[in-house]
Amino acid sequence: MMEKGENPFLIKDSKDMQRMMALVYANPPSLPYPIKKLVFKTYSANRQFYEKEGKEVFPDSSSLEKDLPNIKAPTLILWGDKDKVIDVSSVPVFEKGLKNHKTVIIKDCGHCPMVEKPQETATQYIDFIKGIKN
Repeated sequence: MMEKGENPFLIKDSKDMQRMMALVYANPPSLPYPIKKLVFKTYSANRQFYEKEGKEVFPDSSSLEKDLPNIKAPTLILWGDKDKVIDVSSVPVFEKGLKNHKTVIIKDCGHCPMVEKPQETATQYIDFIKGIKN
């Protein structure tokens, strides 16, 4: 979609919502109608942000790679093994560029581990923070 100049995060209708959920989650949650309506309303209200993001972030996303060596802070690379937004095959690029990192790949998880696997994500984050030496 991005190669065609389309932003996959812009939602116009329920079909777009289903497509976006399938893109973001390995196992899209089943949402009751009132929640779907609220999510759609929230996305609609933030449409300008997603349009701007698509124009500014997606076309230049590869520029991050050249900046990675400048990051000196300890970094947690936390990735879902079924991420369809940024494939898990991108992890070695981050590992190569970041000298002070820890990598965790969460199984059966998409682009939003904090939503799909909140307990595992929190545990990994807490362990990472505890492991940082001052």
